[in-house]
Amino acid sequence: MSTPFCLIYGASYAPFFQGSMYLWACPSGQRPLCDQSGRIQSILPHIVEVFNSCHSLLMPDSANPDEDKNSVLRSAIWLFVALNCLFLLTTTGRVRTMDEVMTYFTTSSLALHGTTAVPQAQSAGLFYGKLDINGVARAAYPVGQPLVSVPWFLVGDYILLNLPEVPPQAHDPVMAFAVTCSNATITAFIGALAYLLFCAMGLTLRASLYTTLAMIFGTQLFAYSGWYFSEPLTTALLLAATLALFDGTLDLPLPISRVILAGAILGAAVWVRPTQIISVAIFAFALLIREWPRGNKQAVFTTLNLGFSSGFFVLAYLVNNKRLFGSSFDFGYPSTAEFGHQLNGFTTPFFTGFTGFLFSPGKSIFLFAPVIIAAIFALPLLWKRDRGLATLAAAMPIASLLFYSKYAQWEGGYCYGPRYFVPALALLCISLAPVFAGASSKLKTLAIIGVAAGTIINLIGLSTSFLENQATRGIYYDSGLNYVWSHSSITAQAFLFWKYLIEGDNTSIGLGFDRWFVFLHKAGVGNGVIIALAIIPIIGLILSFNMYRKNK
Repeated sequence: MSTPFCLIYGASYAPFFQGSMYLWACPSGQRPLCDQSGRIQSILPHIVEVFNSCHSLLMPDSANPDEDKNSVLRSAIWLFVALNCLFLLTTTGRVRTMDEVMTYFTTSSLALHGTTAVPQAQSAGLFYGKLDINGVARAAYPVGQPLVSVPWFLVGDYILLNLPEVPPQAHDPVMAFAVTCSNATITAFIGALAYLLFCAMGLTLRASLYTTLAMIFGTQLFAYSGWYFSEPLTTALLLAATLALFDGTLDLPLPISRVILAGAILGAAVWVRPTQIISVAIFAFALLIREWPRGNKQAVFTTLNLGFSSGFFVLAYLVNNKRLFGSSFDFGYPSTAEFGHQLNGFTTPFFTGFTGFLFSPGKSIFLFAPVIIAAIFALPLLWKRDRGLATLAAAMPIASLLFYSKYAQWEGGYCYGPRYFVPALALLCISLAPVFAGASSKLKTLAIIGVAAGTIINLIGLSTSFLENQATRGIYYDSGLNYVWSHSSITAQAFLFWKYLIEGDNTSIGLGFDRWFVFLHKAGVGNGVIIALAIIPIIGLILSFNMYRKNK
């Protein structure tokens, strides 16, 4: 494996192996394991510290004396399994937008050839990216999500394609189904992380469960578990960093190993979406607020450690840009997309995006994640518990609003709802923890109503393909490829769902009911295989639900 590829590979997985940074950054002939100078001995204690921090994240100290570590961890595991099985049943299992297609091509190249080059995208006429300095086609998106998706691709390639009743013409749809399932698992992992965080904050298992479900089903996380966008992975990394830094132990100094681990995780998020550099700054500010009561020097020192550890990954990303495109700040995006439309930059009038995110029927954060209304009112309650965590929960959506309101493609391209806000609104829902802990019955009622409404909106989004409606010129984009502010994905997809429910779905792949079992059947996959693929998660959901209840 070449050194550049080692660099990319390590930068995506090293959040959990911070001590190995020096190992994979060195040329292959100069590994410190062969160094007799004793340098490796100097970093071993730090490696042990970071691995201990990983262990403490998985088994946090609950502030509730009635909940022991093992009980919390078992509950989190069974919750993860249950959510994963549920999302495997509800996933669309299909790639449709250029974001998803290019990520799929990169995943395929990594799994089969160990490279991020995507010549197959050019051959298929579906290329969105740039040619590197050697004339090789590269996707416009970083390598983080494709790296994480490789195991699902391999499952599809080695297992699903070899099942009986899977004809050759169905191979591409089956592989798309396999990689899309990665977001089902990642979203379930988000649920487990949130559950551990809430338990560490002192909530009971029941209250932690309710708050976790409110975060997932009250926001768009549920819907995005069924598509192949990068938002679930970004959210998972941000939530993991939150658990490392804000675990409810305000009376104890924050171990430096956990700060380094959180910084590495945040740095890895930049390898998923470069815009997450903003999140690094917000986390640093929130950490400064948390640590300030211990003394300003200690707070600044801790915050700088977060910046240095995350900065390592940011620097590696910039170096990789330089290697591929000749400039550290060339991120691989083409200057224009279809019909010369500029997608990147900050050319949108601020109040167009600002009012769109707040009030438009197709991108309003309050409409697509109604539970955040209760979360906003609950911020003062969280402030009383943990000022740093409250700062993080409030600052993330504010920063997203200020940043994306000017963004050229502020609407997020072809998608359902305000896609760019998925990670920020999930973190905002952390403020619901004191609500479900019993701090306010009125806010709890408001939150439950928001979760119910959010779940319905999510289900509408998953019922049919958003692209079926949006791809028609003049409906979602006007003739100049400007977003139509008055468009409503909710009403459009509800209409499509009702249409196919009444008239039946006799459409080709890409139209009609947007369910994996529907389009696999249309692709020619046998009913026996489809039934088997459905029965496995159904059984897993029932068993894991029962095991969770027993563990309580």
